[in-house]
Amino acid sequence: MKKIVDFALDSDVMTGGVKLNNNFLISTDYISGAVLRAGFANMILLECPFYDEEINGRKYIVAHRGDRCGDCDKAEVCKKFSDMYFSFLFPKDTRYSPLTMKLCKAYGTEHPVKDIIASDAMTPSSNFKCHECEGANGRIENMKGLINIKTYKQHKVRRSISTHTAINYNTRTIRDNSLFQIDAIKKGQVYSGIIDDKGSGLLAEGLTIYAGKYSSNGYGKLTIKKITDYIPKSVGEKVKQFNSRFNFSNGKSYAAILFLSDAKIFNEQQEGGILRNDDYLDMWKKNIFGSAEGINIEKVFAQNFTYRGYDTSSTSGKWQKQAEIHTQMGSSFLISYDNANSDAIIKILEDMERNGVGKDTEVGYGQIEVCSNLHMIGVDRHD
Repeated sequence: MKKIVDFALDSDVMTGGVKLNNNFLISTDYISGAVLRAGFANMILLECPFYDEEINGRKYIVAHRGDRCGDCDKAEVCKKFSDMYFSFLFPKDTRYSPLTMKLCKAYGTEHPVKDIIASDAMTPSSNFKCHECEGANGRIENMKGLINIKTYKQHKVRRSISTHTAINYNTRTIRDNSLFQIDAIKKGQVYSGIIDDKGSGLLAEGLTIYAGKYSSNGYGKLTIKKITDYIPKSVGEKVKQFNSRFNFSNGKSYAAILFLSDAKIFNEQQEGGILRNDDYLDMWKKNIFGSAEGINIEKVFAQNFTYRGYDTSSTSGKWQKQAEIHTQMGSSFLISYDNANSDAIIKILEDMERNGVGKDTEVGYGQIEVCSNLHMIGVDRHD
């Protein structure tokens, strides 16, 4: 059963991010499910005498080893570890802002934010201005980063910058050209996510793990502060509320889909030059919904980027992985379907929200929310 798990950051955390150059490392504002899973795996393997045993060409793998495990108290955890689910961790009560979210250019989220996913050609241009500004001529711009889902205010993650160097152990002096800086998530914050440990007993309040880079130097200390049951909201009710909120009048039902985490839904880079708009919509539909019928994608607000990581469990010495296309968290889609197909489409959306979309969903990639409250604020329809 899935649980909402709150982690206290008891030290600075350095995780993920794109290396801008060799001597300045910047952490992401979130902790990915893969990094979180690796933190739990490291905790388990530190107590396992078979930690470096090779399995199918890989080392440092959590796996049950039959009778050799004896009466180890982690035996049940190792049996079920491959089936466990770990979501991305974000600061408590926050989400990554939808790419459809707009804020006041002058005053930010001190003025009300607006979401434009359900706007249409009939929406007056004045609706895309900040009405709190004098004369109602306030300019708005795209919101970036995290938003508090209770206050709708922009959330700034507290960060810590430190300078480090390496030692030449032959001379006991600083190694030449080794000075570098780390921009990490600052300790003292609470991050929250969803974990399903399959009833193995992995989770316990007070449990401490180390996640992310430089954990051997004290970075990445996470302590479980609170565990509560995860109770999902009814997708059908959220879709009904969304359609009631915007009063669509063309005989169809609509739903908004928000990517809460990065997603791996494309297998390869799109080639063949520029496509027609309808071809792009079909491409997105195929990669998100597969062969499901009766769904039309009306709007796409998305951004893709290419990411290349490493697999240090490989024993071949080739650690660098193939480049992957990631769809950025915050990407948003407006879909429509005939009311006659409502039950079948709701079932599809429920499965997507529960299981995620694309690859590596067991470590939080492709996590979505259907008709998020964030998509229901700001702009009314006028059709």
